[in-house]
Amino acid sequence: MEPLLQLVTAVVASTTSLALVFGGLAGWFVRRLDRRFDEQKADTQRQFDDLKAGTQREFDDLKA
Repeated sequence: MEPLLQLVTAVVASTTSLALVFGGLAGWFVRRLDRRFDEQKADTQRQFDDLKAGTQREFDDLKA
C-alpha cells in the first residue's frame, strides 16, 4: 500500500505543478493581450481625434 500512496502523491503533486505553470502562463498571456488591446484602442482614438481635427480645420477654412 505504501508504494501506491507514494505514486498517487507524486501524480497529484505533478498535476498540481503543471496546473500552476499553465495557469501562470495563461495569466501572463491574457495580461499581454489586454495591454496590446489597450494600446490599439489608444492608437485608434488618436487617429480618430486627428481626423476630427483635420475635418474641423477644413470646415473652418471653408467658412472663412
